[in-house]
Amino acid sequence: MKQKVLIIYASTGSGHKTAAESIFTVCENVSDVKIVDLLDYGIVKFNGNRAANSYTGIAAPLHDITWRFNFTGRINWGGNSIFGSLLFRKFKSFIEEFNPDVVICTHMMAANVVAGARIKTGLSYKIVSVPTDYETEGLWPHQETDLFCVATESMIDTLLSRNVPRHKIVLTGLPVNPAFLKNYNKRTTKQKFGLPQNKKIAVIMAGASESRPYVNMRRALDHVIKYFVDMDWMHFVFCTGNDSDYKKKLEAECKKYNAKNISVLDYTEDMAQLMNASVIALCKSGGMTVAECISSRLPMLLIGRGYAQEHINTRYLTGMGAAYHADTYKEIIELLCHITSTDTVYNALKVNIEHLRHKNAAYDIVKNSLKLKVSDDSDKPKSLLGIYIGKKPIHRR
Repeated sequence: MKQKVLIIYASTGSGHKTAAESIFTVCENVSDVKIVDLLDYGIVKFNGNRAANSYTGIAAPLHDITWRFNFTGRINWGGNSIFGSLLFRKFKSFIEEFNPDVVICTHMMAANVVAGARIKTGLSYKIVSVPTDYETEGLWPHQETDLFCVATESMIDTLLSRNVPRHKIVLTGLPVNPAFLKNYNKRTTKQKFGLPQNKKIAVIMAGASESRPYVNMRRALDHVIKYFVDMDWMHFVFCTGNDSDYKKKLEAECKKYNAKNISVLDYTEDMAQLMNASVIALCKSGGMTVAECISSRLPMLLIGRGYAQEHINTRYLTGMGAAYHADTYKEIIELLCHITSTDTVYNALKVNIEHLRHKNAAYDIVKNSLKLKVSDDSDKPKSLLGIYIGKKPIHRR
């Protein structure tokens, strides 16, 4: 019998929505599927993308503490919250009307609200939690989740130490749009974007609708253009998203230094093709951004200081030999020359990236979600107000 699936995210940053949309694109053999933004059901309306600015703003250290150190030790968060139930109480009516069989959550706040709604409505839908980074933070509803779909073996170890049963964890990888898994004709792509055929292409993902999340990356990129001009074996493509002010600033610098080997683009829907034609990506370490690079087999130079999840993503990817990291423009130039002019280094990055690649992640998340059956939850650790005691943490945060 075909099932009804709800996919829910919270639009605090672009990654959670990207993951949800990727899962939505591969939903097959379901009678009905809907994708929704939790913030649409809040009693207080706010711009989640602007709220994400706190990740690099004055509140960044607080966010870092919340993400990396709260409920990551022996004291763990089980799930649900009075706060979520009150703030998103309109969501209860929606989910009662849709009455899904499975709810797939790509944001921890959405997962907690979904868990609370299940208790209040008495519905029996299964909850699937899909963290969109290379570690799982402590505020996911660990006890209430029926299945965790994670990106790495180390995340499995983290969840096991939080008393999540092994049969409720599956290694799928992060769900990316199938477009990033395809091979494209590089010559045709370069022609399409007006790029030289005889140079190595570096794509620089430095913009979106909100500029604040990129402030640390852009600070590190300051002064690079005059040095890029001398790297005549490469052509650099700055992607600025919808940030027209930053695009104008870069274009002015390119004119100042007569930079023939630099292109500046605004938002493009053909990022998968552009990444496929590139030899390296310069980006910040957002979970879905780096997952798209890995899917495209594209080595990365991660730029700028990252807090919370981006700090952990950087640590994981550099530790696995799939990326390098730079905090200053001098490090960027030095590492770019090292990576792109040394075959041994570059090929090692490619091999290590291949080991992290999960080409069927989105499909596997849907497949495992649809296989879930109503189970006996007597193995769940008992909790008080959502808090319970776990085992010794497997990883230092």
